[in-house]
Amino acid sequence: SVHKEESLSGYEVIKKPRPDKYLRMQQGFTLSAAIDTAKVQPQTLTLRYDSQDPNFYEVFIENPNRNFDLALLCADSKKEDKKPYPVWTCEIRRDDHPKSGPVEAAGSSGRSTCLSSPDEEHFVDKHREELIQRVKNIGPILDGLLQKKVLQEEMYNTIRSLQTSESQVREIFSCLRAGDACKDIFFSILQNKERNLIADLQKQK
Repeated sequence: SVHKEESLSGYEVIKKPRPDKYLRMQQGFTLSAAIDTAKVQPQTLTLRYDSQDPNFYEVFIENPNRNFDLALLCADSKKEDKKPYPVWTCEIRRDDHPKSGPVEAAGSSGRSTCLSSPDEEHFVDKHREELIQRVKNIGPILDGLLQKKVLQEEMYNTIRSLQTSESQVREIFSCLRAGDACKDIFFSILQNKERNLIADLQKQK
């Protein structure tokens, strides 16, 4: 269920070893990140069965530029000091999160492109309806999004199975909610695969 939700939202999985021991149900756990700029919420989660939708920690680190450790801590209520102790740790390496770095914003021809400034609406958002109606070269675009890890394999296959190009492009847009980095990649691929369409849209005011 977690994997499906991540795929639908355009996120990529960072696989790490699981805890070596079982985690006790109805126990509270805290996640910590060994980097000063990290923001983790909520502070504590309780492991329980009472929800069909999995709860999760959100870890936000703006432009991480080094490796750092994550640690899952448990405060055992049966212990006298109740001091949290680690039940799982892992290292998140800088190369584990490639989307955190600069995004290539040039077509295969090497020419530079001017994406929207931070205060402007992104190009693909501004022309969303026209892109949905006019983009037809879906196969190579999906291949590019899969290669750049904007799409996971499961979502790639789901979109390929849709019957019309309009529904396929709509589903691609639903996977771009992770931020401008994914939209930049989508725009770069469109420049390469739908060059005439993008040139026509860029002429519009």
